[in-house]
Amino acid sequence: MAEEAIRFNWQWPAGRKPDYKLLIDVSKIRKESSGLFGLKKSESIGDQLPEATEVVGRVISGREQLVGKEVIFRAPRGELKEVVAGQRAAVAIIERDNRDTNICVCIVGVPKNLRDAELQAWLRDLKCE
Repeated sequence: MAEEAIRFNWQWPAGRKPDYKLLIDVSKIRKESSGLFGLKKSESIGDQLPEATEVVGRVISGREQLVGKEVIFRAPRGELKEVVAGQRAAVAIIERDNRDTNICVCIVGVPKNLRDAELQAWLRDLKCE
């Protein structure tokens, strides 16, 4: 039986520093499903996102226990900076706040011209604002 993907919810950074960063291979970018009978679009649900999008990929590096795992990041389409299916992206994560865990605060595509030797320094210096 296939292992279920690990899901991360979106929050804006709001000046917070990420607890860790992941490097992922992006396999697809898709519009978030509105769920059965459109229930996820209900006005009563407090975590609505503008143009809610899912970025699906596999972790290349970062937290050792996540390497090789399939992940799904939920984010507003406008916050996906240079993120393209078939390429790599960096994701900044906050482990938990007072009401949620696995919080994604930014997703940025890795520049195409970046050499592998430069990748870890680029990832370390990545700012989420």
